[in-house]
Amino acid sequence: MLARFRFLFIFLRSSQQLAATKKHLTDLVKLYGEQTLVNLVDHKGYERPVKEAYEKSFSQVGTRTQTSHRHPKTLSLCQLEVPKVQYEYFDFHTECGHMRWDRISVLLDKIKDDIEVQG
Repeated sequence: MLARFRFLFIFLRSSQQLAATKKHLTDLVKLYGEQTLVNLVDHKGYERPVKEAYEKSFSQVGTRTQTSHRHPKTLSLCQLEVPKVQYEYFDFHTECGHMRWDRISVLLDKIKDDIEVQG
C-alpha cells in the first residue's frame, strides 16, 4: 500500500508580496491580454488554507465588486492599478465530485464571456 504524500503549506507574508503580485499580474496582462484567475482548490479540509491564503492575498489588492455586469462576483484589482484581471472561485470538488465531470459546465458558463474575449 502506498502512503499518501501531502505537501506542508507554509504561507509567508512580506511587504514585497503586494508589489510582486502587481508586477506579476501586470506582466501577464502585457504578454497575454485580459486574465481570468480560476481557483479550483477545495474549500474545506487540507486545501482550505490554500484557498484562504490566495483569497486573502487578493483581498489586499482589491475588493469584490458588483459593478461589472460580465463579472458580478469577480475581484477588482483596481487598487493595484492592474486592469483586465478577474478572479473566479469554483468549488471543483463539490461540483464535480463522484465523477460528475459534466458539472464543469457551471464554471464554463461563469467565465464564458472571458473565454470568448480571451480565446
